[in-house]
Parts: sequence; C-alpha cells; structure tokens
Amino acid sequence: MSGRTNTNPETNQRLKERSMHRAYYSSVHRVYVEDLNLVNGTVSVKFPTGGGAFDVPLPLIGFSVPPKLNDSDKNYLRAAWGCFFPQKGDPLIIAYDVQGKPVTLGYSSIDFATMQRMDDAHEGTGGIGWGDASGKRLRPGDWTFKSSRNSSIYLGERAAFTSGPYSITLDKPNNEILVKGDLIHERYGSTSESRLGSVRRILVPGVDTQENYVYDAVTPGAGNVGQEHTHYVRRGSLAAADQSGLLMVRTSEGQVVDDLSGQIVAPVVFAPDLSIGLTGPAVRVLRETRDDASGLVPMWTELVDNMGDYGMSSLTGTGFQWFSPAATWTVLNLNTTYTSTGTYDLIVGGAYSIDVGGVWSVVAGGKAEITAGGLVSVVAGAALDLTASATMTLEAPLILLGNGASEPLLKGTTFNTALSTFLATSQATWTALAGACAAPPLSPLASGFTALAAAAGALSGALSGALSTKTMTS
Repeated sequence: MSGRTNTNPETNQRLKERSMHRAYYSSVHRVYVEDLNLVNGTVSVKFPTGGGAFDVPLPLIGFSVPPKLNDSDKNYLRAAWGCFFPQKGDPLIIAYDVQGKPVTLGYSSIDFATMQRMDDAHEGTGGIGWGDASGKRLRPGDWTFKSSRNSSIYLGERAAFTSGPYSITLDKPNNEILVKGDLIHERYGSTSESRLGSVRRILVPGVDTQENYVYDAVTPGAGNVGQEHTHYVRRGSLAAADQSGLLMVRTSEGQVVDDLSGQIVAPVVFAPDLSIGLTGPAVRVLRETRDDASGLVPMWTELVDNMGDYGMSSLTGTGFQWFSPAATWTVLNLNTTYTSTGTYDLIVGGAYSIDVGGVWSVVAGGKAEITAGGLVSVVAGAALDLTASATMTLEAPLILLGNGASEPLLKGTTFNTALSTFLATSQATWTALAGACAAPPLSPLASGFTALAAAAGALSGALSGALSTKTMTS
C-alpha cells in the first residue's frame, strides 16, 4: 500500500523545482541582442547574468496578413506591418508561454539622459538625431525614429524626413516646405519629370544601371558637376520606365544637357539654324516643343547661351504674332537684318520715323512699298540710298525734296514737248529775220538774228538728253 503524495514543495524536491520554474516562467526578463537572423526572423539573445545565447522571435510593432478572399485574391496587397530590426547590444523584454517557449514582448526602455548627452556631444556635426542638438525639440506627444544608417523621421512642431544630409521638412512654424538634396528628382502625371540640382544621366543605355554625374567640359566652370533646373512634359504610362514617354515640352535652365548624348553641348546641337547668332559654347536657357507623332522633332526652340546670345527657331510654324495694342516698344541693338522670303509689310497708323546716323539703304528686288496713314519721316545723318531694280514709287499729295521754300516740279515730258516746238519755231523765225535784214540799212541786225537762231538750234538739239529716265506722276 503506497503512502500519501507529499504535496509540500518545501520537502518535495520535484515540486520545489516546479515551483521555482513556475516563478521564473511567470515573470518577464530583460535580455540583450547578440545576433540577428533576418531569414528566420529571429533574434539571438543572452541574459545579463550570463549563460548561453538562445533565439527568440523578432519583435514587431505590428503585423497583419489577411487571409485570401478567393483563389485569385492578391492578399499581399492588403498586408500591413511595422517592424524594427534591433542591433547587437539592444535590450529586449521576453517572457515564456505555458509550454515554456520564449516570446518577445518588445523593446526595453532606454536612458534618456544618456541619449541627450550623446546628442550634445556631437552637436558640432548635427547631433546624433535625438534632441535639441539635432534641431529636434522633443515634447510630450512627439515621435522620433532613426535608423542605424542615418535615416530618420521626426514628428513634432515640424515633420522632418531625413537621410544623411538630404531632407524634406514640413515646417509649420515658418509656413514652408523645405527640400534639401544634391538632386531633387520628381516624377508625376504619366511620365513627366522635373530635375533640380546636380546633372545626372544614363550615359550608356543598356549598360549603365544607374545615372552618372555629368561634368561641364565647355565653359569656364569646366570640371565641375553641371547644375540644372529641367522640366519634361511627356505622354505615356506612369508604370513605364523612366524617360520612356513621348516628349511634348522641355524647359531647362542652368548647364543644359543634350538628352541624346548626355553631355553639356553647344547651342548648334539643339538648333543648327541658329549657329550664326549664338556664339557661346554652352546653353543656359532652353525651351522647346516637339512633334506630336514621335516626340523627337523640335517644332519650336528658344535658346540663350552662356554669352547672353538669344535665338528662336520655328522650322514648321506658319504664324508668328505679337499683340500688345497698349504697349510702347523700345528696341536697341547694334546691327539688324530682316530677311523675308515672301511679302514684308510695314503698316503704321500714325507717325513713322527712321533716324539713321550713317548710310540708310533700301534695296528691293521687286516692289518696295511703305503705306502710312500719317507722317512718314526718314532722317539720314549722311547719305541716303534708295535703290530698286524695278519701279520705285513715292505716292503722296505733296512730295518735298530739300528744306528750302516749297516750289513745284516741272512735268518734264509736257514741258519738253512745248519747249522743243518753241525752239524749232524760234530758230526758223530768227533765220528768216536774219535773211530779211541782210541788206542795209537793217544789215546790223542780221548777225543778231543769226546768233539767236543758232542758239535755239543748239538748245533744241540738247533737249533729247536733258530729261532724266526717272519719271514723276501726278
């Protein structure tokens, strides 16, 4: 007959050990991270009192993977999580379940005073990303997160997202959004994009896996990384590869890059027809529109080079108009050349004045016409040349030549006919009078009449070459 079971844990060794285990497993413990296994999602930890390392599950802030609604349900799109991967030496809190297996409850508390001292100690380099030395004023209700690779989130009186020297700050106190970065690259809409800052491009398509810096090799700043503010408007899919859309409009300022070669180039590369006027080796401002079919052909281009030269080209445009009915225009330049392969009309509703300090020349291969509803004035400080290979017409109720008293011009053809008739009649009359006066006592008059007849004949003979080939109508 067996005796009664000893239920006193003080005298029953087995019960005593079980009681000790129950006390141990019914409490929480602080452990320290030794290693991390990201494949298995476990953390190797040790107790501060010593002993061997053992694995516990990676602590999570939150984790959710909803079950599939059906066979085609991509439930991973509805998955949600928040996790932090601890580093060696980080404190964790663990406990044991009813089966004696360790579970991770979370992260242990830290020494705030130590964190503040570390932040202050590194104030000269921006702190460690903790408090005031880092530009963060932590207050009750604030959040701060920082990774071991120097990326952080701060939610206080400002919201700041930083990674090293680069940051986006939503600054409520100053009513501004501040973005800092070597290159600020925005992609939006379909395949449109903006690039602000250092110039980077894929230099060898199909070979380069990331963009390379583009250096300025053509201007006095040669050797430095180019700087740009470039904006592309494209059509295409947002899911398509970068720069794959059909380009409609491009505007670029700074050290402008040719997208085909990925280099900072001369203006002639963008607009060969503007090579005469743009003498600088690089472009500082570019605006262009492309054809709708391919996005490759420039339809309109406007350029300013690094010397300040300006050019505009529209190879296919058929209309160009300035409309500013209330404006006063002042244009000052050294040399001006207007070339029109068709008609060139200048229509002035009021006074029109041309003041030339040197030679002023108008050459027309066909018809040159100036029509004005008011005064047209041409003032030349030296010679004034009007040349036409065909007819030149000056049409006005009154045409003034010279600055003296106003006197009318002769109608050359009419006057020449009348004068020629008069001279022929006079020559015949004076010759007859000279013959009639040959005998005394009138013989002294004969020589006078003879001289008059000779003079009339000479003047009549000169009339054929006296009239200009230039004619006047009235």
